Amino acid sequence: MIATKERIIPKEFVEKFHKEHPDADIWPSVIADHIALISLIEYFNIKTVFEFGTWRGCTTLLFYSHPNIKKVATLDIHKDMNITYNSPKRGAMDAKGDMRIHEAHPQSEKNFYGSFFRGKPIKQIFCDSMKYVPAEKYDMVFVDANHDYTHVKNDTELALKMAKKIIAWHDYNNGVLGVLGEPGVVVYLDELINAGNKIVATYPGSCVVFMENKEE
Repeated sequence: MIATKERIIPKEFVEKFHKEHPDADIWPSVIADHIALISLIEYFNIKTVFEFGTWRGCTTLLFYSHPNIKKVATLDIHKDMNITYNSPKRGAMDAKGDMRIHEAHPQSEKNFYGSFFRGKPIKQIFCDSMKYVPAEKYDMVFVDANHDYTHVKNDTELALKMAKKIIAWHDYNNGVLGVLGEPGVVVYLDELINAGNKIVATYPGSCVVFMENKEE
């Protein structure tokens, strides 16, 4: 557990970020998730971050905003890419946008594809992660893209090659939070746990978990 009573938790940093970006509060565990991620950055002295799954770029900007961070890169598909995939929870989707995006922000492209960090020196990569070939390593890799089993497995296997210190995942929970979990994330990470990998919870109320991935 990263968040302990002996350690100062970066609530003030996260609260300031959300005050400056009120549109960031769009899922039940968002504050706890952001505290968890910033706790990881501070605890492991993270300087560089790669993110699978940009969406609006809110978490991307959170990473970039922290004074420890020197470089951020983020990957996602774009609506103009000819990609169709299936989700066990949401059915058929394509690169024109995850159905949740269009339900929450109909006909409003400005609300996704990295809108939170427009104008910031953040490396934005438009690519199907199933075809992505990593060119660099990062201190931390955050996996939060397509949540079906195949993509979570693929993105994690890439992260294992890319991460110098830790891998973190979003949307792993056992229902305790009262938030609907992502089945692909839970099933795959449970397989890793059952295989002996130490995947650790972070902050109470958060759906973020992590695993150390130290370079040999």
